[in-house]
Parts: sequence; structure tokens; C-alpha cells
Amino acid sequence: MIKNVTEIMKLGIEEKDIIINAPMANYTSFKVGGKASALVIVKNKDKLKSLLKYINVNKMKYILIGNGSNLLFTDNGYDGIVIKLGEEFKKLKVNCDTISLYPTSIEADPSAAAFIYEARRSGLYVHGADNDVLGGIQKIANALNA
Repeated sequence: MIKNVTEIMKLGIEEKDIIINAPMANYTSFKVGGKASALVIVKNKDKLKSLLKYINVNKMKYILIGNGSNLLFTDNGYDGIVIKLGEEFKKLKVNCDTISLYPTSIEADPSAAAFIYEARRSGLYVHGADNDVLGGIQKIANALNA
């Protein structure tokens, strides 16, 4: 586990974004769950890559979360590092024929799901979306059109 917050700060992550013994109820939509050994909020892809490299080198247990929607943690907590994706991961980038989807885009904004669904129907390639995500987009879009 993280023995010293300074180790993580060396990766460019601010001290305020490193919470030791984080109460996971504060980070989930259901507002339940025990403490995680640590929660680290990463603001961009570079910081995420640095943190994952650090975690892998040190053989640490971790889990990635987005907004915490529809997520449950046991009251016993999580003996590992919870990596929470920050604001930059909620963005969509659109090029001429490609949409780049970041992990929390759909959960952050249902209108993003509808947008991506319509884009897919018009033949645009959606980068970063697997079949489960696309199935979720279709369900959300169908609900929005109902």
C-alpha cells in the first residue's frame, strides 16, 4: 500500500487528490461502503499512466472508478488503491470521422450517450467503446427517445 503520500506526489499528483483510508461511501452514488486503503484522483491520461506504472512496479492491488454511479463497496472496505478518474476523462473529442470516448463520458452525461448513439448510426467510428459500452449507449438512447 501507499506508505507515504510523498511517493505519489512525485508522480505529479496533488496532495489533495490522495486520500488515505478513504471512506468509499463518499465516492459512490449509493453512499455506502467501507474505507479503501487509499483513493487517488487522477486528472489526465499522463498522471494515470504514471500512477499505474508505479502501482505495477510495486505490485499493488487497485481498481479504477469513474463517477461511482451504480458502484458498491463492501462495508469491510477495499484493501487496495482506488483510482478515480478526474474531470478530463469526462470529455468527448470529435474529429471528422472518429469520436474518442473517455471512460466516464456516458455516466457523466446521458446526452453524450445519445450523441454517440446517433454518431454510430450515421457511420462514425467510436474509439474507446467496446460492445458493452455501445450496448449501454443504445439502452440510454432508447430510453431518451421513448
